[in-house]
Amino acid sequence: MNTVCKILSPVLMAGAMASSASAATYQGTFTAATVDVFDNSPFSGTFVSVGPTGAPVFVERGPSLSGAFGKARAELGSNGFYSTSGAAGFSAWSDGFTLMGAGGGGSGDIDISVSIHGTIIGQEADMSFGLYVSKTPFSIDSEAGLNDLNLSATLANASQVLSYAINNADKSPNTTLTGKLNVTFGETFYVLAYLYGDVCTALEGPSHAGCTGGGQDFYHSAVFGLTAQNSASVSTLSGHAYAAAVPETESWILAMAGLFTLPALIRRAKGV
Repeated sequence: MNTVCKILSPVLMAGAMASSASAATYQGTFTAATVDVFDNSPFSGTFVSVGPTGAPVFVERGPSLSGAFGKARAELGSNGFYSTSGAAGFSAWSDGFTLMGAGGGGSGDIDISVSIHGTIIGQEADMSFGLYVSKTPFSIDSEAGLNDLNLSATLANASQVLSYAINNADKSPNTTLTGKLNVTFGETFYVLAYLYGDVCTALEGPSHAGCTGGGQDFYHSAVFGLTAQNSASVSTLSGHAYAAAVPETESWILAMAGLFTLPALIRRAKGV
């Protein structure tokens, strides 16, 4: 989680402007998208949109005087952002899931996958994806969205299941993450997935004086899927039907070494 917060802190500000007139807290099912322009121009700033029932949300900001432009989209099971030099995009969604089986007791397995595809131009582009699981609902503040500070608080009691990060365009922007969850039948668990990226600008500050910029496009990316095993089924809090997991023989399996159980993940997150 520390790596995520370090990437987010320069651009997702705690004082984000709201798309709604008054703040509210939403739990369980929601979507959120944020765009930030940070080139120190008069067009700099943050725009946040939240879908409290999981409705698709879309945001855009720019272009600024320097040409910085960003957009982001969030739908249940799918994230996306686009940013040029001097801009950042952030997308998140959350939903509740319950594994249903004929036996009515014990636990069962769920295969999960996330397909991440995009393009990067330039060498100063950062991107990160994270998928978290919790036994309690995730929450979001409609006014501040999921900025740096809120993200840390939101994920404090959750466990990271899948992750992927690109720093200074040092990896391929195209990959599929796969994993497996073992959960108790009839007990609801919650998933939050986020996708974030930014491209630096020389106007950002002295530390980026040599930045030549570029851009990245992950606007149609981070598609989530899951499949229950052994004739079990999965119901969702939102009623949304998620696509089946994508089987890949060569895939990134990060933060998962074999089969994790949800109780073990929660205990590890709390340090017990």
